[in-house]
Amino acid sequence: MRENDWTRILSWPGYKVYQVEIDEPPKRLKLWVRRKRGNKQPICSGCGQLVSAIAETYEREVRDLPCFAYLTTVVVELYRLRCPRCGVKAEKVPQLPSKAPFSKRFEDAVGEACESAAARRVARQFGLSTNTVLAIDLRTATIQLPNAVSTYGVHITPRILGKNPSSGIYDFQLAEIGVQGPLGTPYSIPLDSATASNVLSGSPASNVIETCRKLNIPTRKYLADVLPGLAERSIQALAVLTPTAYAANRTK
Repeated sequence: MRENDWTRILSWPGYKVYQVEIDEPPKRLKLWVRRKRGNKQPICSGCGQLVSAIAETYEREVRDLPCFAYLTTVVVELYRLRCPRCGVKAEKVPQLPSKAPFSKRFEDAVGEACESAAARRVARQFGLSTNTVLAIDLRTATIQLPNAVSTYGVHITPRILGKNPSSGIYDFQLAEIGVQGPLGTPYSIPLDSATASNVLSGSPASNVIETCRKLNIPTRKYLADVLPGLAERSIQALAVLTPTAYAANRTK
């Protein structure tokens, strides 16, 4: 198979595969990629501005989604930039949202699996440690939630509480989901039936992620279904948007 074919299979926008290594007995695939000619100017990871001055080139190895039955690793050729604002900084790459050795879509897959399964089970599925799975789940939740609600003009403030010593699962609260009411009055969406009476209060909302897991509701689907048009709803109508009410409506 030619490098152009591997480039299409990998589907990393702006990057091309220039070297391939297949190790058959352990079923491992390794791809080396670099920027395509004509790819846009690198972006500084510190301030986000375009930078043309390159300090050095280096490689970073990350785990990506498996290709067929092969565990896939991608070696990315990256730039350190001489940013006039930040000094020498690594370039920003959308496929590598964190410093962890995983691609964005790999972390998204782990985070999605965590919505319906315990961290230990997901760890066995992906061949990772439980702590690594929890860290990935926390990163994807923190990244995905603000992106999801920005589409609908709703402001979410996530609050990371740390790992729960009794359950071994991190506590992640949505401290505030603020919307502008029909009369211009800000209010919060109740995230559990127990907090429905606190709609107008400033108290922290309950743990929506854990509540959705207990009710076997995909968290991202719940938020995607609930948030559109939220600002146009009356305060009295918010009680039907709790995970408990949402789960009950799904079973009807």
